[in-house]
Amino acid sequence: MSSSRSAFTPYPGRNGVPECARCRREDSPTSRLKRCTGCSVTMYCSKECQKGDWYRHKLVCRNTDSLAPEDNLMDPSQLAATGYPAVTTFNSALMDWQEAQSYALSSITTATCHLNGGLDRNLGTQSDRVLMVRVTVRNDVPASERNAGNAFKLLDVAMVNKGDTGLAGPAWDESLREFERTVNRLREELSDGTIAGLMPGVLVVVNTGMIIMRHHLVHRRTADGHVRNPQTRAAFNDLVRMCSNAINAGYVLRPSKDYRPYVGILVRRKRTWQWEDKKDWNWDVDGASLLPPSTSTSGLDPRGVWKEFWGLQEIAELFLSSSV
Repeated sequence: MSSSRSAFTPYPGRNGVPECARCRREDSPTSRLKRCTGCSVTMYCSKECQKGDWYRHKLVCRNTDSLAPEDNLMDPSQLAATGYPAVTTFNSALMDWQEAQSYALSSITTATCHLNGGLDRNLGTQSDRVLMVRVTVRNDVPASERNAGNAFKLLDVAMVNKGDTGLAGPAWDESLREFERTVNRLREELSDGTIAGLMPGVLVVVNTGMIIMRHHLVHRRTADGHVRNPQTRAAFNDLVRMCSNAINAGYVLRPSKDYRPYVGILVRRKRTWQWEDKKDWNWDVDGASLLPPSTSTSGLDPRGVWKEFWGLQEIAELFLSSSV
């Protein structure tokens, strides 16, 4: 890290004071923050925080071999349109949003993989398929009301050929290898036989030029990794629609011991966003706001869609037992 001055804007804290990008400790005369030597933008209070934040900062650090380094640096007009005061603040918000919505995004990815050629066709470091997730900044949400769960709007998800995206280079290959190691470690630690593997992906923020690598953990929902039954295919499509609507409503889903996930929101407590369960949420009643009956292609209600998504009973039981 470096403590030298830079022309770039540091991570602006919520009180107008620069703060550590990981733990949010504010800069002070007695505890000075230091800048990342790679991008000269992001600031940290210690080497421990810098190391702990590297898994996400490396996706946007100027010193890495990113997908498109020049494109990942927004020009002033693009940045102004997002409502964020600095690129590093925007990047941090994007990473936080992905983490907050990880369960919904993973469910969408799992359904999409099963629907588009099956798991064997799409997963792994040798796959020529890439999941492209497109989002946009939620300018309809006032800056004062933005949180990690509602800062971005999910536009669409599509399976594309790797060759059509221009993805190549050491950074992409290493990111796949690193994520594959994480997948294998999770299999061992959780003894979870439903973990099918890695879906390579990118996240595109439209109208900003921002493209980052975003790979996804995929779970096996059918015995052979395919969805052939028309009713099940319709249910999987309904699930994608329902999870997308949940994300765009600002809800944050969390796994439960039932096939229906918990529904919550993020609330500010002290200096961090924390997930709060909507205890009054009823999938039989409130679920219709995420999947209105008129839009259900399967004819199932939200509870039925989630139950269909869990697939074979033995797969559901295996996954549930590993999450207890």
